[in-house]
Amino acid sequence: MRKSVKRVLLATVSVMLVLFAFTACADNKEEGKLLLGVKAESTVEVGTVFKPTVTVAEGCTYVLSVTGVPAGATTPQVSDNSFVPDKTGSYDYKIVASKEGQKEEYTGKLQSVDTTAPVVSGDINEYNIARGETLAFADMVANLTVSDNYDGQLGGLKFSKLVKGAEVLTVAEGAVEYTFEQAGEYTVFFTVSDSSANETIVEISITVAGFDVEKEDIVLYAGDTLAIPEYTILPEGEGTVKIYLDESEVDTDDLPVFTQAGEHTLRLDYFLPSNETEDADESAEIKVIVKSIEISCSVDAEGKEIGFAGKVPQPVVNAPEATVTITLQKPGETQSSALTPLQDIVYDECGYYVYTVTAVNREVECTKTVSVYIRAKNELISFEDARGGNAWDGTGATDTEVLPSLSEEQAKYGKYSLKMVLPQN
Repeated sequence: MRKSVKRVLLATVSVMLVLFAFTACADNKEEGKLLLGVKAESTVEVGTVFKPTVTVAEGCTYVLSVTGVPAGATTPQVSDNSFVPDKTGSYDYKIVASKEGQKEEYTGKLQSVDTTAPVVSGDINEYNIARGETLAFADMVANLTVSDNYDGQLGGLKFSKLVKGAEVLTVAEGAVEYTFEQAGEYTVFFTVSDSSANETIVEISITVAGFDVEKEDIVLYAGDTLAIPEYTILPEGEGTVKIYLDESEVDTDDLPVFTQAGEHTLRLDYFLPSNETEDADESAEIKVIVKSIEISCSVDAEGKEIGFAGKVPQPVVNAPEATVTITLQKPGETQSSALTPLQDIVYDECGYYVYTVTAVNREVECTKTVSVYIRAKNELISFEDARGGNAWDGTGATDTEVLPSLSEEQAKYGKYSLKMVLPQN
C-alpha cells in the first residue's frame, strides 16, 4: 500500500515539473519578441517627414537608420527615428529593437515621389485691346514667378495655345507674339513643368473690342427659316447691327422662309454709336445656300416573288428638320395605308406595291414614289443580252420566236450569246 501511494506522489510531482518547465519556456519565448509591430508608409512626398510607427516590448528601445539612398543622393540625417528624403527614388531603412543585449531587426523600403505642381506667384493680368493690336507672349507673363517644392525656382512660363470661344487658333511654331484681328473673347494658355513632369497651367483672358461675325456659308433646305449667324459686339452693347437679305432689310422678329432652292446674299452692317450716317463702319457678307429637299428610298423586295418577308423601307431625307411619312398601296387596292419604316411586311400578292414617301419641311412638301413588282412562283423575268444591255421581257414573241432579234449594228460583229434570267427558287 505504501509503495502504491509513493508511486502516485512521484507521478504527480513529475507532471507538475513538466508543466512548470513548459510554462517557463513559453514565457521566455514571449519575452524574446522585441518588435511587436511596424506601421510605415511605402510612399511619401519628397521633402516630407517619414516616421514609421513602431511598437516594441516593454523595456525595449529601437533605432531607425537609413541603409540605402537613390543614386546621387546623400544619406539623410535621422532625428527622433525619422528622416526627410530630399531626392526622389528608393530609400532602404532598418529598425533595430534591443533589450539587455538582445536585438531584433526590421528592414523596409520607401519610395520618395514628387507629385506637387509648380506654384505661380504674381498678379495675372486681363487685357482689353482694340482690334489689330499685337501682344507679345513674354510680356503677358513677365510679372509672374514660378517656384517648385523640389526644383526650387523655375524658368518662365511657355506659351501653349490660343483659344477663341471653343476654337483653338493656329499660331505659327516658335511665334513670340500674336496680332488680334478679330473682335471677341480670347484665352491664352501658358504652361510650366518641373523635373517630375508636374505641370501648372496659367490662363490669361483677352477681350478684343469691335464687331465680328463668322463668315462661313449658311446651308439651308427648302422650307427652312433664315438662320442669322452669331456675331460679336465688344464691349457689349456698343454699336448696332442691321441685317439685309439680297438688299432687303430683315426683321429679326419675322424671319423669311425659303420655299425654293437657290443662293442668296446675307449682309450684316455694323454701326458705331457715334455713326449717324447710313454708311456702315463695317460690313460682312455671307452666302446663303438653299437646297432642294431630296428623298432616297430603296426596297429590299426588288426582284422577289410572292411570300417574301421583308422590311418597310427606311427613307433618307437630306433636310434634317423635315417630317417624313411613308404609305403603301398594294396590288388591286385604291387606298394607301400608313406604315412605319423598318416594320415587318409580307408580300402576299402578285403585282406592283407602290410606296409613297412624303417629306414636309414647314411650308414645303416633297414626294417620292417607289414601285416594286412581286412576281408569282417561277414567273419569267426577262431575256438579256449577255453584255448587260437590251433587256427584253418576251413581248411580241411568237410560238417559234423566243429570242429577241439582233439589231443591224449588232449583227455586224457576228456571234452573240444571250442569257435568260429566271427566278431563283
